[in-house]
Amino acid sequence: MKPLTVYLGRLLGLFTLITSFWLLTERQTTLSTIPALLGNRPAMVIFAIIALAGGLAIVLAHNIWSGGAFPSWSH
Repeated sequence: MKPLTVYLGRLLGLFTLITSFWLLTERQTTLSTIPALLGNRPAMVIFAIIALAGGLAIVLAHNIWSGGAFPSWSH
């Protein structure tokens, strides 16, 4: 496996674990913040732009489309 693949896996895995732990720890804050955030359209647009930029950066830096979960299915 390429070093970038391992790095991205670790980065996204740790990000997911830390975010999930924080959301569970601060449950009441999360439950009151999410509806307020969903009602704030400008903030949602900014978050969407950041998420799109992050996703595009991952795809452009790690443009490997072979193998995967079912490598026997590739032609």
